[in-house]
Amino acid sequence: MVRESAEESSFGPKKMTKKSIVDSCKKNKLYITPHLNDILYLHYSGYNAIESLEEYVGLKCLWLECNAISAISGLDNQSQLKCLYLQNNLITKIENLDSCKQLDTLNLSHNYINKIENCGNGKHFM
Repeated sequence: MVRESAEESSFGPKKMTKKSIVDSCKKNKLYITPHLNDILYLHYSGYNAIESLEEYVGLKCLWLECNAISAISGLDNQSQLKCLYLQNNLITKIENLDSCKQLDTLNLSHNYINKIENCGNGKHFM
């Protein structure tokens, strides 16, 4: 009997890598050249963190719902992001959104929010 390695297993949280993002782009008929995408569908993928998005500088909409993400991070290069869907994750704190200056839609429903910090001046929440 051959056992699958942890990386190949479809069970448990997954690491968001450049390869897994490109695979998702191919699956969803998006561009494989990162900066050409203005939307990414990374939902229902089992990711435990937001990472490897540095080259995706033109994103306007990011779908990350129904993963195992526990913290909002990795969005430093997302200055054009308008919509961020993070519902149904494991997030406990609203933070690290100050680089998302154009954000106007944020869905954090069905998480475990108990703290808000480092979100810039808050204008984009009004």
